[in-house]
Amino acid sequence: MLIRALVRCSFLTVVPVCATFVGCALPSGTNPIAAVFNDSSPRPINSKFVLAKQKLKNPTNVHLNWARLKEERGQAEEARQSYQFVLDEQPKSVHAVLGLARLDQLAGRTDQAEQGFQKALQLNPNEPHVLDAVGQFYVSQKRWNEAVEMLQRAMAAAPNDKTYRYHLAVALARSGDIATAMPHFSKTVGDAQAHYNVGYILYEQGQLMAAKQQIMQAVVKKPDLLEAQLMLDTIRHDQEEKQMLAGAPVATENPYYPPQTATPATQPPFDSPAPVGMTPQQLEQLKNQFEKN
Repeated sequence: MLIRALVRCSFLTVVPVCATFVGCALPSGTNPIAAVFNDSSPRPINSKFVLAKQKLKNPTNVHLNWARLKEERGQAEEARQSYQFVLDEQPKSVHAVLGLARLDQLAGRTDQAEQGFQKALQLNPNEPHVLDAVGQFYVSQKRWNEAVEMLQRAMAAAPNDKTYRYHLAVALARSGDIATAMPHFSKTVGDAQAHYNVGYILYEQGQLMAAKQQIMQAVVKKPDLLEAQLMLDTIRHDQEEKQMLAGAPVATENPYYPPQTATPATQPPFDSPAPVGMTPQQLEQLKNQFEKN
């Protein structure tokens, strides 16, 4: 439930038209992938690769697009075959090397995956998407120092790319460096969503009270942020369950009512309309609580 627009990598959106595939020279309406790889004749896959090389103007680019599509759809074996085809034809193809590394990572072959990511880094040490991919791998391994270093380099190489900045913010927050992560979140998704993202990460880590404070600040800054309202309700429910399991009495609590210790980074405006499920009186109570702190 993180603000997801940038949280996960989407490799490729493939539109079923010829122009999608670089080097395609087939008649209009003919999909080069369907013309070769979806051929229903009983050929082994390797012979279809040979056929692709014969029929297509630029088979390596077609295979690269095909591999990305298959990877996105979770068809790892077909993706691997096409990535390997590209690598056999172009041994220095960073895209193919990274693709195989991602597939190894998904299959749990961590050592092989790291070798692949390092190989991509050796091939192109200053390319931001390579630095970002290596950094994301380190994030998955909770190797925070290495992850932050790589993601900082990616952001420095492409300072206007919000994706790399967002990935850095996530890594910093997960590593526990909330103060450094916050401005990067704000620059990519906005102030309210920055608090929401940090709150959700803290929630994932089991830090319910700290998560609640961050989510509450998101609601104060943007009362109509539905995701934050729903997250507050989830946190309240989890807190009640923990209290019941511990045998403690469950306090009745409005899910949108802030804890006394909440201190927003800036005094938010309160001229926004009340969010769904929150009356004007509750919004006024929310304002008063923050004014007291």
